[in-house]
Amino acid sequence: MKAQDYPIAHFEFLSKLTNALDELPAQLLEHSYNSEHFGSWTFSVRYKGNVVRVSFDGRDQVIYVAYSSDRKPPYQFIAELQAESLEDDGVFSNSALETLIEYIKLPSSNWPAGAA
Repeated sequence: MKAQDYPIAHFEFLSKLTNALDELPAQLLEHSYNSEHFGSWTFSVRYKGNVVRVSFDGRDQVIYVAYSSDRKPPYQFIAELQAESLEDDGVFSNSALETLIEYIKLPSSNWPAGAA
């Protein structure tokens, strides 16, 4: 892939993600993407009153999912789990999208210790 293809692939993935969030329903609260940091990105979502932050470390190709039971900002993400990379050469598959949605839907009773 050429360098300019990575942000294009990211925003195509984000479009699929927002459609999937709409079906839950979940609200996208914030999003950032940085092509100068190996395509790293972060977004936060509110689902059933809880806030979930999903971050992708582009250098290490690792996904981090953090949970907060705070209802209003500033959110304190006090539990985080690390997932294997869901990306293949800069492109997230439909199965990767489904996996992220499952992390977002995870009930607070199943969050990592210290989150709820």
